[in-house]
Amino acid sequence: MSLLSIQGLGSGYGGDVICHDISLVVEPREIVCVLGRNGVGKTTLLRTILGKVALQAGSIEFDGRDIGHLASDKIAHRGIGYVPQGRQLFGKLSVRDNLRLGSVARAGRLEEPDEAILDYFPVLRERLGQTAETLSGGEQQMVAIARVLQAKPKLLLCDEPSEGLQPSIIDDVGRVLRAVAKDLGAAILLVEQNIRLAKSTASRGYVIEGGTVVSAGSIDEITSEEMLHQHVAFSRMRATRDENGPR
Repeated sequence: MSLLSIQGLGSGYGGDVICHDISLVVEPREIVCVLGRNGVGKTTLLRTILGKVALQAGSIEFDGRDIGHLASDKIAHRGIGYVPQGRQLFGKLSVRDNLRLGSVARAGRLEEPDEAILDYFPVLRERLGQTAETLSGGEQQMVAIARVLQAKPKLLLCDEPSEGLQPSIIDDVGRVLRAVAKDLGAAILLVEQNIRLAKSTASRGYVIEGGTVVSAGSIDEITSEEMLHQHVAFSRMRATRDENGPR
Protein backbone atom coordinates (compact mmCIF):
# COMPACT_ATOMS: atom_id res chain seq x y z
CA MET A 1 0.00 0.00 0.00
CA SER A 2 1.34 3.42 -0.96
CA LEU A 3 1.86 5.90 1.87
CA LEU A 4 0.38 8.73 -0.22
CA SER A 5 -1.94 8.12 -3.15
CA ILE A 6 -3.44 11.01 -5.12
CA GLN A 7 -5.90 10.36 -7.93
CA GLY A 8 -7.35 13.01 -10.28
CA LEU A 9 -6.68 15.88 -7.87
CA GLY A 10 -8.24 19.21 -8.74
CA SER A 11 -7.90 22.35 -6.60
CA GLY A 12 -7.49 26.10 -6.70
CA TYR A 13 -8.46 29.40 -5.17
CA GLY A 14 -11.98 30.74 -5.40
CA GLY A 15 -13.22 30.00 -8.89
CA ASP A 16 -9.74 29.53 -10.33
CA VAL A 17 -8.58 25.96 -10.91
CA ILE A 18 -4.81 25.75 -10.47
CA CYS A 19 -4.24 21.99 -10.28
CA HIS A 20 -6.28 19.59 -12.37
CA ASP A 21 -6.25 15.81 -12.80
CA ILE A 22 -3.01 15.28 -10.86
CA SER A 23 -2.23 11.69 -9.90
CA LEU A 24 0.87 10.59 -8.00
CA VAL A 25 2.03 8.15 -5.34
CA VAL A 26 4.72 8.14 -2.67
CA GLU A 27 5.84 4.88 -1.09
CA PRO A 28 7.07 4.52 2.52
CA ARG A 29 10.65 5.81 3.03
CA GLU A 30 10.77 7.03 -0.57
CA ILE A 31 11.95 10.44 -1.78
CA VAL A 32 9.91 11.67 -4.75
CA CYS A 33 10.44 15.04 -6.43
CA VAL A 34 8.05 17.33 -8.26
CA LEU A 35 9.69 19.54 -10.85
CA GLY A 36 8.34 22.47 -12.84
CA ARG A 37 8.64 26.18 -13.44
CA ASN A 38 7.33 28.79 -11.04
CA GLY A 39 3.58 29.23 -11.08
CA VAL A 40 2.62 25.82 -12.46
CA GLY A 41 0.82 24.60 -9.32
CA LYS A 42 3.52 22.85 -7.29
CA THR A 43 2.90 24.78 -4.06
CA THR A 44 -0.86 24.57 -4.56
CA LEU A 45 -0.50 20.79 -4.80
CA LEU A 46 1.31 20.64 -1.44
CA ARG A 47 -1.17 22.98 0.20
CA THR A 48 -4.03 20.83 -1.07
CA ILE A 49 -2.47 17.71 0.43
CA LEU A 50 -2.22 19.63 3.71
CA GLY A 51 -5.85 20.73 3.61
CA LYS A 52 -4.95 24.41 3.31
CA VAL A 53 -6.47 24.58 -0.19
CA ALA A 54 -9.84 22.90 -0.72
CA LEU A 55 -9.91 19.70 -2.76
CA GLN A 56 -12.31 20.28 -5.67
CA ALA A 57 -11.96 16.95 -7.46
CA GLY A 58 -10.31 13.57 -7.04
CA SER A 59 -9.03 11.90 -3.89
CA ILE A 60 -6.10 12.00 -1.46
CA GLU A 61 -5.33 8.91 0.61
CA PHE A 62 -2.64 8.87 3.27
CA ASP A 63 -1.60 5.74 5.12
CA GLY A 64 -4.70 3.97 3.81
CA ARG A 65 -7.20 6.67 4.82
CA ASP A 66 -9.01 9.35 2.89
CA ILE A 67 -7.79 12.77 4.04
CA GLY A 68 -9.11 14.83 1.13
CA HIS A 69 -11.57 16.83 3.18
CA LEU A 70 -9.96 16.85 6.61
CA ALA A 71 -8.90 20.04 8.37
CA SER A 72 -5.20 20.84 8.13
CA ASP A 73 -4.56 20.29 11.85
CA LYS A 74 -6.03 16.78 11.67
CA ILE A 75 -3.90 16.02 8.62
CA ALA A 76 -0.78 17.18 10.45
CA HIS A 77 -1.71 15.06 13.46
CA ARG A 78 -1.92 11.97 11.22
CA GLY A 79 1.71 12.39 10.28
CA ILE A 80 2.24 14.87 7.44
CA GLY A 81 4.79 17.61 8.02
CA TYR A 82 5.39 20.70 5.86
CA VAL A 83 8.56 22.68 5.25
CA PRO A 84 7.17 25.78 3.48
CA GLN A 85 8.85 27.85 0.84
CA GLY A 86 10.51 30.80 2.56
CA ARG A 87 10.88 28.87 5.88
CA GLN A 88 8.22 30.94 7.75
CA LEU A 89 10.00 30.83 11.08
CA PHE A 90 9.05 32.91 14.11
CA GLY A 91 11.90 35.39 13.78
CA LYS A 92 11.67 36.91 17.25
CA LEU A 93 11.65 33.53 18.97
CA SER A 94 14.74 31.54 19.79
CA VAL A 95 15.80 28.50 17.79
CA ARG A 96 14.82 26.37 20.78
CA ASP A 97 11.30 27.80 20.89
CA ASN A 98 10.85 27.40 17.13
CA LEU A 99 11.78 23.75 17.48
CA ARG A 100 9.53 23.27 20.52
CA LEU A 101 6.58 24.53 18.49
CA GLY A 102 7.13 21.73 16.00
CA SER A 103 6.13 19.10 18.54
CA VAL A 104 2.61 20.51 18.94
CA ALA A 105 1.31 18.82 15.77
CA ARG A 106 2.08 15.39 17.22
CA ALA A 107 1.98 15.74 20.99
CA GLY A 108 -0.40 18.67 21.38
CA ARG A 109 2.12 20.35 23.68
CA LEU A 110 5.53 21.99 23.61
CA GLU A 111 8.45 19.59 24.01
CA GLU A 112 12.18 20.22 24.20
CA PRO A 113 14.21 19.76 21.00
CA ASP A 114 14.82 16.10 20.26
CA GLU A 115 18.50 15.28 20.69
CA ALA A 116 18.36 12.70 17.89
CA ILE A 117 17.09 15.35 15.49
CA LEU A 118 19.72 17.85 16.60
CA ASP A 119 22.34 15.25 15.67
CA TYR A 120 21.50 16.03 12.03
CA PHE A 121 22.01 19.75 12.59
CA PRO A 122 25.13 20.21 14.76
CA VAL A 123 25.27 23.96 14.17
CA LEU A 124 21.81 24.39 15.71
CA ARG A 125 23.06 23.11 19.06
CA GLU A 126 25.21 26.23 19.22
CA ARG A 127 22.29 28.46 18.18
CA LEU A 128 19.48 27.23 20.46
CA GLY A 129 19.38 30.46 22.42
CA GLN A 130 19.72 32.70 19.37
CA THR A 131 16.69 34.32 17.72
CA ALA A 132 15.78 32.81 14.38
CA GLU A 133 15.93 36.12 12.53
CA THR A 134 19.65 36.45 13.27
CA LEU A 135 20.56 33.16 11.56
CA SER A 136 21.96 32.79 8.07
CA GLY A 137 19.65 31.58 5.32
CA GLY A 138 21.11 28.09 5.48
CA GLU A 139 20.73 27.91 9.25
CA GLN A 140 17.14 29.10 8.99
CA GLN A 141 16.41 26.33 6.49
CA MET A 142 17.87 23.80 8.89
CA VAL A 143 15.60 25.12 11.66
CA ALA A 144 12.58 24.85 9.34
CA ILE A 145 13.37 21.19 8.61
CA ALA A 146 14.24 20.34 12.22
CA ARG A 147 11.03 21.99 13.46
CA VAL A 148 8.91 19.70 11.29
CA LEU A 149 10.92 16.63 12.30
CA GLN A 150 10.05 17.38 15.93
CA ALA A 151 6.57 16.10 15.07
CA LYS A 152 8.02 12.79 13.82
CA PRO A 153 6.09 12.85 10.52
CA LYS A 154 5.57 9.82 8.30
CA LEU A 155 5.62 12.10 5.26
CA LEU A 156 7.59 15.31 4.84
CA LEU A 157 6.45 17.85 2.24
CA CYS A 158 9.33 20.16 1.27
CA ASP A 159 8.67 23.24 -0.85
CA GLU A 160 11.78 24.61 -2.59
CA PRO A 161 14.23 24.03 0.30
CA SER A 162 17.15 25.14 -1.91
CA GLU A 163 15.73 28.62 -2.50
CA GLY A 164 18.30 31.34 -1.82
CA LEU A 165 21.00 28.96 -0.60
CA GLN A 166 24.57 28.61 -1.81
CA PRO A 167 25.62 25.27 -3.36
CA SER A 168 27.45 23.93 -0.30
CA ILE A 169 24.40 24.50 1.89
CA ILE A 170 22.15 22.88 -0.71
CA ASP A 171 24.39 19.82 -0.48
CA ASP A 172 23.87 19.83 3.31
CA VAL A 173 20.10 19.97 2.81
CA GLY A 174 20.30 16.99 0.47
CA ARG A 175 22.38 15.06 2.98
CA VAL A 176 19.81 15.69 5.72
CA LEU A 177 16.87 14.70 3.53
CA ARG A 178 18.52 11.43 2.57
CA ALA A 179 19.30 10.70 6.22
CA VAL A 180 15.73 11.48 7.26
CA ALA A 181 14.37 8.94 4.79
CA LYS A 182 16.96 6.29 5.66
CA ASP A 183 17.29 6.67 9.43
CA LEU A 184 13.95 8.08 10.56
CA GLY A 185 11.84 6.21 8.01
CA ALA A 186 10.02 9.28 6.73
CA ALA A 187 8.96 9.55 3.09
CA ILE A 188 9.56 12.89 1.36
CA LEU A 189 7.70 14.71 -1.40
CA LEU A 190 10.18 17.32 -2.61
CA VAL A 191 9.10 20.28 -4.74
CA GLU A 192 12.19 21.71 -6.43
CA GLN A 193 13.67 23.53 -9.38
CA ASN A 194 17.26 22.81 -8.41
CA ILE A 195 18.15 19.78 -10.49
CA ARG A 196 21.31 19.03 -8.53
CA LEU A 197 19.33 18.64 -5.30
CA ALA A 198 16.59 16.63 -6.99
CA LYS A 199 19.06 14.19 -8.56
CA SER A 200 21.05 13.74 -5.36
CA THR A 201 18.01 12.84 -3.26
CA ALA A 202 15.06 11.48 -5.24
CA SER A 203 14.78 8.14 -7.02
CA ARG A 204 11.89 9.21 -9.22
CA GLY A 205 9.51 12.09 -9.75
CA TYR A 206 6.90 14.02 -11.65
CA VAL A 207 7.00 17.07 -13.89
CA ILE A 208 4.12 19.56 -13.67
CA GLU A 209 3.17 22.02 -16.38
CA GLY A 210 0.00 24.09 -16.44
CA GLY A 211 -1.27 22.52 -13.23
CA THR A 212 -1.09 18.91 -14.40
CA VAL A 213 1.45 16.11 -14.60
CA VAL A 214 3.11 15.99 -18.02
CA SER A 215 5.78 13.39 -17.25
CA ALA A 216 6.58 10.80 -14.60
CA GLY A 217 9.46 8.38 -14.26
CA SER A 218 12.89 7.79 -12.83
CA ILE A 219 14.92 10.79 -11.77
CA ASP A 220 17.16 10.39 -14.83
CA GLU A 221 14.15 10.34 -17.15
CA ILE A 222 12.52 13.47 -15.79
CA THR A 223 15.79 15.41 -15.66
CA SER A 224 16.83 14.63 -19.23
CA GLU A 225 18.02 17.57 -21.33
CA GLU A 226 14.83 17.56 -23.39
CA MET A 227 12.56 17.48 -20.34
CA LEU A 228 14.44 20.29 -18.62
CA HIS A 229 14.36 22.53 -21.68
CA GLN A 230 10.63 21.98 -22.09
CA HIS A 231 9.36 22.16 -18.54
CA VAL A 232 11.94 23.52 -16.06
CA ALA A 233 13.24 27.09 -15.95
CA PHE A 234 16.40 27.32 -18.04
CA SER A 235 18.14 29.64 -15.59
CA ARG A 236 17.96 27.05 -12.80
CA MET A 237 19.13 24.30 -15.14
CA ARG A 238 22.07 26.43 -16.23
CA ALA A 239 22.96 27.26 -12.66
CA THR A 240 23.04 23.56 -11.86
CA ARG A 241 25.36 22.90 -14.76
CA ASP A 242 27.68 25.65 -13.57
CA GLU A 243 27.80 24.10 -10.10
CA ASN A 244 28.75 20.74 -11.55
CA GLY A 245 31.24 22.15 -14.02
CA PRO A 246 31.22 21.92 -17.83
CA ARG A 247 30.20 18.72 -19.51
